[in-house]
Amino acid sequence: MNRLRQIILHPFILAVYPIVALLARNIQEVYPGAALRPLVVSLVGATLFLTLGRLVFRSWAKAA
Repeated sequence: MNRLRQIILHPFILAVYPIVALLARNIQEVYPGAALRPLVVSLVGATLFLTLGRLVFRSWAKAA
């Protein structure tokens, strides 16, 4: 259980949420595959910012 508390997911959830919300709102007008590229870009950006924060703050929890 302690290991599960150390997993940092919220930066990735916050990165994915706007794209999924827009897709859900416009599901009739947009093909779901159109959200794939923005999802990948958003997750890569979140990973880069998290890694940069880890280098600056020396802690995954503080970086998140």
